[in-house]
Amino acid sequence: VRSRGLGDVYKRQSSPCTRFADSLGLPIMMISLRTSFCLAFVTCQLLLLCGCSLSKAYPAKSYYYLSATRDADSRPLQSKVLRVQPLGVSSAFVGKGLVSRVSEVEYESDYYSEFFTRPNDMVTEQLVSWFRESGQFQEVIGEASTLSAEWVVEGVIDGLYADLRVAAQPRAVLSFQIRMIDDRGRRPEVISTKKYSRSELVSSSRSSDLILGWNRALEAILAEVEQDLVALQ
Repeated sequence: VRSRGLGDVYKRQSSPCTRFADSLGLPIMMISLRTSFCLAFVTCQLLLLCGCSLSKAYPAKSYYYLSATRDADSRPLQSKVLRVQPLGVSSAFVGKGLVSRVSEVEYESDYYSEFFTRPNDMVTEQLVSWFRESGQFQEVIGEASTLSAEWVVEGVIDGLYADLRVAAQPRAVLSFQIRMIDDRGRRPEVISTKKYSRSELVSSSRSSDLILGWNRALEAILAEVEQDLVALQ
């Protein structure tokens, strides 16, 4: 009876990997390490590809700016200076995201549709431009100017949202309170405090259509503010 030696055991337990190692004259452990490394590399690549294919594509952000356009006026230039103070804004509308009212008590802010700058900054700039183009004042200045002003306008935006409570009739809502001050005397005197509000029907709830509606509302409100200020003078 022939006893089995170590060589017989080795041959009996040989595998394609061990035979490949023998053909190259390399230790079996080196081949196993290389094989494990290759498998790990391929696995990582597959995981990366799966991760890329499963990642969700998010829409790009859109940015908007409010603007008011007026018809050219031929009014004579008045020798008065008007100061426009920076408007405040209600805490509900202080952010840049477009706000929608979807129910009596629920509001939403659109992360992907935003104003380019803060709403109160935009409206303040439009208020200054509107009065400069009116021809009613010699100068229209802002808070930073050192000039003395006979008249001062200040206010707070308390409404700037899309009213979507009736889905078939979306509206662009804009409202703010304006205070007019006579600063010609020894002490400033408040001569008028009034709330101005507009609700413009828009063709759809898309952000671009809402901006057009807010622009129309802003033009209508600024024209009314101008009429009131001229009448008070």
